[in-house]
Order: sequence, then structure tokens, then C-alpha cells
Amino acid sequence: GDSTNDGTVSQFEELMKCVDAAAEGKAVFPVIGNHDILRPSLSVNDDGCRNYSEFHNKLIARLGRMGVKTVSGRADLAYAAEVDGLDIIGLQCVISGRKFLFPEGKQLDWLEEHLENYSNAVWHIILCHAPLLAHNPNRNEGTPYLDKNKRFQNIVEKYGKTIFISGHTHVSPNVMYGCVEYNPRQNIIYLNSGSVVATSLERGCGLMDPRWSDGCVTELRISDKEGEISMRSVFDGLRFSRGYYRFRF
Repeated sequence: GDSTNDGTVSQFEELMKCVDAAAEGKAVFPVIGNHDILRPSLSVNDDGCRNYSEFHNKLIARLGRMGVKTVSGRADLAYAAEVDGLDIIGLQCVISGRKFLFPEGKQLDWLEEHLENYSNAVWHIILCHAPLLAHNPNRNEGTPYLDKNKRFQNIVEKYGKTIFISGHTHVSPNVMYGCVEYNPRQNIIYLNSGSVVATSLERGCGLMDPRWSDGCVTELRISDKEGEISMRSVFDGLRFSRGYYRFRF
């Protein structure tokens, strides 16, 4: 069903093969990023979500085949899924240039309503490509990446019991200030995951082995009593103490 008019395999089928090879038997929860416009002819101001949606829907269907039920079907592709008592929420910030938008705030309206109705979840895990301004590891104090940043921050703080996972910055976890923050008053963890591709340290001096800048993955273990975060090299699998965090709730 994924062949093009000339009989060749579509880019979406090739992408799904890559997903299956890299994450065999594992659930993959998609969110759009600023490199996910799959038609290069479009300008950066076009609706990126329109061109990402086919790949997104294939990943949601893959979750269904694995037995993961999602609440989805929204035109903006936001969704939620429950896995072992965890409420996993994928937000799709549509791209306009270098800014991430929530048109008319409708997605944030849905998020707030969802958190209100699922407040008894062990944890809410929010997946969003760009970080909130106050928890951006680049520590920019200027214009936030996210449109309606202040409202978004207020929603997260209102409901608590949340792990906010972002990326985008490509900052290595080797930097002195780290890539994880914890608010114990409201039980909120802000996790800016390291890039899986080679990345610069952006600013500041590295504190450990230079392999930190060669790409890393982030692992999260969570229960109702404690959370554990560790980061390891993509290339040799080694974990480093600089990327280890443990919180008791």
C-alpha cells in the first residue's frame, strides 16, 4: 500500500523499516521536529504537520498492533496513550521557521482538559520537541522556542506529577549545568535528551570523556517512589556518571 505511482517503494515504507530495525518489539511514540518536513519543495513557513502526518499515522498504527491504545484522531495529531499506569502525551508543535506553534492554543486546551481528567495517573510524560524557556539547557533568556510558552509552563506546574521530555537543543549532557531539572514541590522532571548525532557542547567546558559529544541516548526508569535517568554513548554503550540522576518522590 506504500508504493508510488511508478511502482517504487515510498519514503514512508523505508522509514518504517528503519524504525522496525532500530526498535524491534519496542513502542515508538512520535512527535514532530523541525527536520520532519518530508517534502523539501515546501518553504519553512508551510504547515510541517501536513507533510509529517502520514509517517505519524503509521507509527500510531504500529502502536496499535503492539496493543498500545492511543487517544488520537485529532487534526493536529496530538495524542495520549496509557502504558503501565503512565500517561504518555505527544504534542505536535507545528513549525514556522525556527518557532514552534500551537495554533489558536487548541492543543494546549486539549492538554489541560486531558490532565484534568487523568490526574490520577502515576505520571504524565509529555513529549514535545522543543523545551520550555525556563528549562532550556542553552539557557537563552530571550524569545522562547515554543509559542504560548508561559501558558504551557503554567499548565505543567498546575497539575504536576509530570516528566517533560524535550530535545531540539543538541546540547551535550557533558555541560556543567546538565540536562535534567527536578521540581520537588510539584513532582516535575524536565529532561532535555541528548542528541543521538554528533553535537557540539554549545558553550562551557566539557567535564568528562569527549565521547559525550559523539551522540548519546537517554534512559528513564520511573516508579511511584523514585525516578532514575541515565545517559550512554550511542557508539559503545558506555554510561557516564555525569549523565546519571536519581530522584526520590
